[in-house]
Amino acid sequence: MSHNSDPQLGAPPGGYRPSFALDDVQNWLDFVPSLLLDGVRPSAEDLCARLRQFWLPNESVLYIGQTGSGLRKRIRQYYRTPLGLPKPHAGGYWLKTLTDYGCTFVFWAATPHSDPERVEERMLAEFVRGVDTDSCRLLRDPERPFPFANLEYPRGNVKRHGITCPHLRG
Repeated sequence: MSHNSDPQLGAPPGGYRPSFALDDVQNWLDFVPSLLLDGVRPSAEDLCARLRQFWLPNESVLYIGQTGSGLRKRIRQYYRTPLGLPKPHAGGYWLKTLTDYGCTFVFWAATPHSDPERVEERMLAEFVRGVDTDSCRLLRDPERPFPFANLEYPRGNVKRHGITCPHLRG
């Protein structure tokens, strides 16, 4: 096995295609009875179909995030937070709907003496600038070509995904 720092190297022709974990999405729906899609209780298939409309096939970055605390702690919190719970860390929770999210890579960079939120914002801005026009046209919300699991950028500018109450209130 060789290591390469370019996540695009070896990408399949035509780009990546998502595979959704239907059982996990159904468990999410069972766990959060208040979850709605466009004001209606969805089936797991309908919810996966909607999520698929936000997939950018020519992009290998699925989520951009930041933490002001230790990375190991934040990742542990993420993996311990089931779909439907807001804490300890639910950012990027759409990743958990994918069949292979446990096999994804976490690329990170230390940013000493920098504000993590500003670094995240700059990374998101660069991502959005880099998405090609053809890919944007594939999206349900082409004005917000964020990475798949990023739902908001900048603060207050939320993807128009139609999913409401995705977490239990706690």
